[in-house]
Amino acid sequence: MNPLARALTDRSVQTVSEVTEAPDVSARFRNVAEATGARSCLVIPLTYADTVFGALVVCAPETDPFSVRETTAFETLGRVVGFAINATNNRRLLLGNTAVELEVGLRGTDAWFLSAANRLDGVVTVEGLVPTGDGSVIEYATVESGDGEAVRAVLDDLPAVEETRPIA
Repeated sequence: MNPLARALTDRSVQTVSEVTEAPDVSARFRNVAEATGARSCLVIPLTYADTVFGALVVCAPETDPFSVRETTAFETLGRVVGFAINATNNRRLLLGNTAVELEVGLRGTDAWFLSAANRLDGVVTVEGLVPTGDGSVIEYATVESGDGEAVRAVLDDLPAVEETRPIA
């Protein structure tokens, strides 16, 4: 398993002392390392809680240039960056830094969630909204219904719903 895969799977910093000689480093990465003069690298997973967002790769022109202290600092940086990514994702999901729970009764509207709740004779809870930049919005909702296929059929039939994708 290569160092990147190991870092992402094990959620731990991986050290490669001699990139050009390491058997588990891909030929592509080895070529980039040779072209840039990198001889060693650290692969730091970007994590928060149970989520791995990716990895940061730091290279150096020397072999074994990273002390235990520096490696620990990069490991902390990986957790801080993971926390920041998670916070950004949550902010986008909620469209703000505060949440207010409202129960609203609507009549005479074509809101998709009201139509879905009426057709399913159940409760639809809009959990979050994420603007996509093109004027549309991705909406995360919980539908209380025992039949996932019926929910999907109802949602696919609503003009305001372009696409449905079950998450859980």
